[in-house]
Amino acid sequence: MLKRSSPVIAKCIFRLHQKKLYNSLLIFLLNVIILKENQEQGCLIMKDREKEIIQKLKMRILLLLKKQRKISLKEISLMSGFSIKHTQVLFHRQNGITIGKYIKQCLFSEAAILLVLTRKSILDISLDVGFSSQQSFSRAFKKEFSLSPMKYRNRGVIDSQKLISEFQRGDNFKFDG
Repeated sequence: MLKRSSPVIAKCIFRLHQKKLYNSLLIFLLNVIILKENQEQGCLIMKDREKEIIQKLKMRILLLLKKQRKISLKEISLMSGFSIKHTQVLFHRQNGITIGKYIKQCLFSEAAILLVLTRKSILDISLDVGFSSQQSFSRAFKKEFSLSPMKYRNRGVIDSQKLISEFQRGDNFKFDG
């Protein structure tokens, strides 16, 4: 707003200077500075509010993923209180990834943990995280982790850098059994 009105501000400053109304000029400039600071504070408050909303939204997504494996963008935007487009923009701005990619990473993070820490079959894990077949899960898992699920399991280490932050609990997890 200030950038658009800067020619107007420049004209006011010029007129006040011409008329040698230096006290008025000083007061005018102080008001412009205060207005700019208030606008910046308002933006910071909105950003903090948006950040809090997206953090809560991420937790709600995780809770919903435990109940059901498929979540629509419409459901997510209803939880946030924003439109679908605005929710996507806020989420991407704050996290650097899309909502769909975040959900996919949540599912793969859960799968990686289950592969290393349980003796469940790969088929069961693939069905647990929402894939319709072991083949599609294995293909997607290998694309995400650069290892097949079986090789990842046999390695016995969970690479926490590949997990989303909600699943991270340290640098690397090791499984002895």
